[in-house]
Amino acid sequence: MSSRTTGPDRAARLLTLLARAAQHTPSALGTVTAVIGEAPGRLLPVAVAVAHSGAGPIDRAIADAVRACELSHAELVDLERRIPYPTHALVHTAAAVTGRLLDLPEDEPLTHAKRLGDHGIRLSALGEWPAALAVDERAVAILRGLFAEDPESHAAELARHLSNLGVDLGRLGRHAEGLAVAREALDLVRDLAGEDFARHGHHLVDALRNLGVELSREARWQEALAVDEEAVALARRLVAEQPEDHLARLARSLMTAGVDLTNLGRWDEALTVDEEAVAILRELVADDPDRHEAELTQALSHLGIDLHRLRRHEEALPAFAESVAVVRRLAAENPAAHDEDLPRALVRLGSVLTELGRHEEALAADEEALRLTRPLAGQDPERHEPELAHVLVCLAGDLSRLERDAEAVVRDEEAVAISRLLVARAPEAHRPQLARALLGLGVRAHRLRRWDASLAADEEAVDLLRAADRASPAHQPELAHALGNLAASLVSLERHEEALAATREQVRRYRRLRDDWPGVFDAELAAAESELRHRRARVGIDGPDPEIAAPRRPPATRPDPHQVG
Repeated sequence: MSSRTTGPDRAARLLTLLARAAQHTPSALGTVTAVIGEAPGRLLPVAVAVAHSGAGPIDRAIADAVRACELSHAELVDLERRIPYPTHALVHTAAAVTGRLLDLPEDEPLTHAKRLGDHGIRLSALGEWPAALAVDERAVAILRGLFAEDPESHAAELARHLSNLGVDLGRLGRHAEGLAVAREALDLVRDLAGEDFARHGHHLVDALRNLGVELSREARWQEALAVDEEAVALARRLVAEQPEDHLARLARSLMTAGVDLTNLGRWDEALTVDEEAVAILRELVADDPDRHEAELTQALSHLGIDLHRLRRHEEALPAFAESVAVVRRLAAENPAAHDEDLPRALVRLGSVLTELGRHEEALAADEEALRLTRPLAGQDPERHEPELAHVLVCLAGDLSRLERDAEAVVRDEEAVAISRLLVARAPEAHRPQLARALLGLGVRAHRLRRWDASLAADEEAVDLLRAADRASPAHQPELAHALGNLAASLVSLERHEEALAATREQVRRYRRLRDDWPGVFDAELAAAESELRHRRARVGIDGPDPEIAAPRRPPATRPDPHQVG
């Protein structure tokens, strides 16, 4: 039956059947495009609704129909209005529609700039960052000219497009430019929101969040957190007035704050924030999976990191596993937009599997992450080499735990080489990564009885982590761990007095961590105290050691979990 004689309900049923068939039979996509082509003005809205409902992966077929069919200005505008943002199920269709709108004749500069900005957002959702940047640069150029002529009328639109441009620059690794643009956008929109918060408050929250992300990328976590806290406070105000419109915005702001709290070593506060973000997004996903599922995977990943840091590995595992499962499906349907999300999720899953003693599963996860990350780093080294170095360190640890040290050390050496290049470019951001790579190399060298190489790697790692610890207390556990490795290397070279000093410092640091985080570092402290007793005996010291025998003060009373904003 021709779709020309098919009513809306019958058309929806037909397209739903084709969408379900497309899950297993890719050739059904061609049929979808052909069916839409018989009456595009009437059937494209139906197809969009079917795709958004999650019936099946027909996004590309709809996009092909949009590009191939004759559609009026009014039909394209109506179609654009029907496509939600964000969306996963219609990401190609959305870009096709905004691209077609750009092709229409339009003499009015403001309308053209808005269309460019809308297209840039949709290209960004596709993962086409360079194309999005080019489009957003054109939009900003037009709006700067309009703003120069009439600042009052065009400030809001310029601020919105500057925010988009800043995001593009940051994603492409041009962080200094992205930070400058984000600050400019914030200055503009802060004035507007001060005059009319109901109209511009959500723009202010978004601009603050974008600035926080850029500051965090530059390892300026204290500054980033201050910005994040303001964004969360304003988002709560928006939610109190219009919850349905702004809950997702609050969840995004909470996630950004959670990242910076984690980077500052405030893990219990980060956990509270990220638990709230997950709860919000689960509620939103229940109503509209297409719009919110991708953000839920990010929130789950952040939650898993918090739990992992707090040694709650059994709880972290389901959060990471759920994140991997959803990201794997999203990446299969839209590889460009999620090509870096899946390897990151896999590495996090591998880390917690390691802590739970499931070493073969951890190795499989990290090997898959490496296969996915290598081509990304080959295409864009500056952007993806940090992830590559991290994956190599994790994979080397997996191999070593399975007694495959000769293979592991090859991964360690590559990770160290990459990390040295990263530190040369941005020392503050990448010192911890180089330290982790050196710690792995030191462990493998020690196991292979290369004592001098082990000591050199451990000494450099400790120096790097001391510098990182001065910048953020988040690195205290890594520094304490590194001191233990250094002590072991010194013992191998019969330098027992120096090993004793390193172990004493390790005990002091673990005791402070234990007091700050009751129950989290007890095992590490007990192991370090045992080593300290042994090392004292090796150098002939008898009697009680004040580091071990001193009365244990009660755990420090910590403030209530920080409620950001």
